[in-house]
This record gives sequence, C-alpha cells and structure tokens, in this order.
Amino acid sequence: MILRSDEAGQRGMGMADYRLYFFDAKNHIKRRIDLECRDDAHAIEVSGEHASQGVVELWRRDRLVKRFEPPRR
Repeated sequence: MILRSDEAGQRGMGMADYRLYFFDAKNHIKRRIDLECRDDAHAIEVSGEHASQGVVELWRRDRLVKRFEPPRR
C-alpha cells in the first residue's frame, strides 16, 4: 500500500519513498506501509499517527529514520 501524504505527491514534486514497519510482541515485522513524503520531518509527522499501534519503525531506503515506542503505562 502506498500512502501519499499530500497533493504534491500526485504532482510529482520531489517526494521520497519511506517504509513504515509494524512489529509484533516478538519483535517480528507484521506489516508494512509505503509512504511518499517530502522529507524526514514530514515522514515522521505522518508516521506519528500510527505510533500508538505498538513498536513502529520508519525507514528511508536502508536508513532508520525513527523508531516509535508505545507509551509506557
């Protein structure tokens, strides 16, 4: 699945490809979402909406951009 985070992606204005990985309790990848965002800051903002779903990692190519941990209770 590819999510375009704004209209700029539809117009081809310098969007970059990112991947958002969701992990299960055993630290195995359970699913992935592909994103198109302007830059790292924009990708982090878009990814933050998914951070409450457990451990989530945002990657651009082979570079880890940010790891989101679930809130501690």
